[in-house]
Amino acid sequence: MTGMEKLIWTEFLVALGSALLVALLYPWLTDGAGGGFGPLALMVLGPYFIRRKGAIADERDQKIERDARLFGFGAAWMVLVFSLFGITQWANYHHAPVSIRLLNWLIWISFAVCYLVKGLAGIIAYRRQSHAA
Repeated sequence: MTGMEKLIWTEFLVALGSALLVALLYPWLTDGAGGGFGPLALMVLGPYFIRRKGAIADERDQKIERDARLFGFGAAWMVLVFSLFGITQWANYHHAPVSIRLLNWLIWISFAVCYLVKGLAGIIAYRRQSHAA
């Protein structure tokens, strides 16, 4: 397993763990469950997998990272834009204000979706290649 593959697995597992933690905490803490996104800060540990001596990111790794990042950011933007569109339509129809709490949740969910999709796309790309380390 290459350093870049370890980085992608780390990002995916941290994002998945945070999303599951929030889902498990929400019934008891409601809005306080947003603190379950805190483990996303562990993503700063990912670059340590590629900073060691001998860890080389070749063109294949860079392409996989670039494509995975494109999928992840694209998915996050789609979630954010379509959610904001739906929230705006709902608020206009019901003449109701939009809660800041809801927008805060939307930002955190978009961040988690970004890294979940990025990690999943990277994992699939590495597993599809027959010469993956």
